Amino acid sequence: MAEAINVTRIVSGVQPTGEMHLGNYLGALRHWTKLQTEAEYLYLVADLHALTVAQDPGELRQRILATAALLIAIGIDPLGPTEENVQVVGVASETIRLTDSPDIIRARIRAAVTDSGRDVIASADKPALRNLLTVYSIVAGTSVTDAQERFAGKGYAEF
Repeated sequence: MAEAINVTRIVSGVQPTGEMHLGNYLGALRHWTKLQTEAEYLYLVADLHALTVAQDPGELRQRILATAALLIAIGIDPLGPTEENVQVVGVASETIRLTDSPDIIRARIRAAVTDSGRDVIASADKPALRNLLTVYSIVAGTSVTDAQERFAGKGYAEF
């Protein structure tokens, strides 16, 4: 009798909106690079899904290619499925896109809404600051508690 093999399979996709942002990265994409080494995976650009509304074919093709290029740029192996393994969301002026320059990213973070006060603490009555601390901790690879301790007594400007 053949022995059963347990294989974890992951199938996930992203629409080719052309607007990949920090929320996409923090919420899903950063995990994809790690998961591709731990499971059988298929990550895709859901190009036909984008056809639920009228699209300019040339613009859609460019967004599909740009989205695929971003996936490769963050470390997604485009050959893996065949060779190896068969919302920080805001209005447009607040969204941090993965293609933004470092200067634009810094400007958008500095312009982010914070709560009243001065202390860098992720408390329930400071949802904006708690959100910024969460984003910082994910990007820095630390905990929110460690981030609070790092900026204790330094105020919002330094944070």
